[in-house]
This record gives sequence, structure tokens and C-alpha cells, in this order.
Amino acid sequence: MKTFTYLRGAAPWLVMGILFYLSSQPGNTDHAVIDLAPSAWHNSLHVPAYAALAASWHWAQPDWHGRRAMLRVALLCVGFGLTDEWHQSLVPARECSTVDLLRDALGALLGSWAWTTFRQQWTRHAVQR
Repeated sequence: MKTFTYLRGAAPWLVMGILFYLSSQPGNTDHAVIDLAPSAWHNSLHVPAYAALAASWHWAQPDWHGRRAMLRVALLCVGFGLTDEWHQSLVPARECSTVDLLRDALGALLGSWAWTTFRQQWTRHAVQR
């Protein structure tokens, strides 16, 4: 059971590592991983990526409940998004974007809301059984 606990704790760090790796890819190159997605999708992929990050934080912290937990997770994700946008400004042919940070925040809020809603429904059904 301890291994499962470690896996849960590592989940948000793994997601952040993947996001950091993807944001480290120079833009406008033939071998960039980010170029696997069509260019129209690049900006919109911030939302599901940060929703996944928020869900991983919720999964890693099962004792966090309610609106405070949603706010805490959203702030963690936006804080990471802020540092990641700054990091992108240092990568060739990439830029720091306030709009991307807003997309990160939207994804974090949606992911946090979805996780909390799912957990409440799951708990309700478990209690009814």
C-alpha cells in the first residue's frame, strides 16, 4: 500500500516534469515534440494539460476537501504555470504569454472543479450502498 501512496504523491511532480519538458522544446524546429499537435491546438492544449495537473494534485492529496482545496490546487497550478511561462521566455523561439497563463488558470479551475464534483458524486454513491 505504501507504493501506491508514493505513486499518488509523485503524480503531480510527474505531470509538472512532462509540462516542463514540453515547454523546453524550442519553437519552429523540425524535431520539436510540441509540433506533433497541429499548430491550431497548441494554445488550447494548455487547458487539458493544467486540468490534468490539478486532478493529479487532488489525487496526491486525498485529505484536501471542498472549496479551499479547489483554491489551493488552482493556486499551485497557476504558480507552476507562471514559472513555466517565465521558463518559456528563455527558450529559443518561444515566448511568455499572459493569455497562456489565463488558459493554464482555466484548466486548473476546470480540473479542480471536475475532480471535486466527481469525488462528491462517488462518495454519495458509496454511502448509499
